[in-house]
Amino acid sequence: SLRTSRFRVNGSAQLQRRSVPNLLELQGQIQPAAALLAPFTNQLVPGATVTMQGTQGGSLLLSAPLALPLDIRQLTLAAQIPLTELRLPGLTLHDLTLPLDLNRGLLRLQVAGAVGAVDGGRVNVQPQWKWPEGQEVRPVLTLAAESEVLSRVPLSRALTGGLLAYLPPLGSLVQASGTMDLTLTHFSLPLHGKRQADFALRLGLGQAKPQAMPVLRELLDSAGLGEVPLRFKERQLSCEGREGALRCAPLRLLAGDAEISLSGHLQRDGSLACRVEVPVSEQLAREAGLVVHGPFVAVAEMSGSRTAPVFDRQAFLGSLAAQLAAALPPPMVEQGPPSEMAVGNAETPAPPPAEATPL
Repeated sequence: SLRTSRFRVNGSAQLQRRSVPNLLELQGQIQPAAALLAPFTNQLVPGATVTMQGTQGGSLLLSAPLALPLDIRQLTLAAQIPLTELRLPGLTLHDLTLPLDLNRGLLRLQVAGAVGAVDGGRVNVQPQWKWPEGQEVRPVLTLAAESEVLSRVPLSRALTGGLLAYLPPLGSLVQASGTMDLTLTHFSLPLHGKRQADFALRLGLGQAKPQAMPVLRELLDSAGLGEVPLRFKERQLSCEGREGALRCAPLRLLAGDAEISLSGHLQRDGSLACRVEVPVSEQLAREAGLVVHGPFVAVAEMSGSRTAPVFDRQAFLGSLAAQLAAALPPPMVEQGPPSEMAVGNAETPAPPPAEATPL
């Protein structure tokens, strides 16, 4: 029996003297503490919490050289790690067993199971840590290409505000409901130096519905779209992380026939920079004190942080005249008192659309 602060092992050991250096071979049961897996789960998903199963242990096979310093590339290990609960940001897995395998400097782990109760979707993450040549070199964490790590997982508020909050504009400007899939097209994280992940992912939104969060709702209210139900125009959202910054492809929403485009990125310090493109409606033009003939698209800037985005409505309305003037030559945009504004109402037919490229 062997006890440490990270695990307890019960089993039989055998010393093999036929090789140089000598090998210690151990077979038995391992009962790990949360501290054993916490470094690995926190590397994979920062903020993950591990709750270990009670007294039941898992199987263990170990072959280790009796030489110092220990070369992990000469260590062989196979284990089954039982867990009562694994908590990720917005996700909780119950009663699962994690297969763990180490051979020739390559450590493989599989985290697979159902999320929550019935019909809660599934998680399947298979990370691996590779130790290159050299005693002082730390490993590189990777996942297999085209890994579908989440399948039909419900978009709870905890998930959207947790894991998905790192994928602007989701979680900061848009709240989603329904279910989602998540596929990592590639993922690599060197566990040395700056420790910045290089990855790309696809978020499946075919069974999801969007809802505007407060800062976006304020903009949509100004455009007369606040009460119009939203829907995703595309079924997928692609994002990539590189050198500490995270960028996503534009997320296009439909409010009736109107299209709203959201794009942005999250900096390493947590600051948010998003831009929202909305059609200039009669109501929006009137609020800005403008007369507008023809279809136009205005750009609103969102800043702040992912947890506290900021929209300056007055600055946006003040910039609208300059945006429209840059799109079309005068006199297509006229400025005047709000009382004189009327764009395409029932009594005065609107002029035909202008031939111009929207902003």
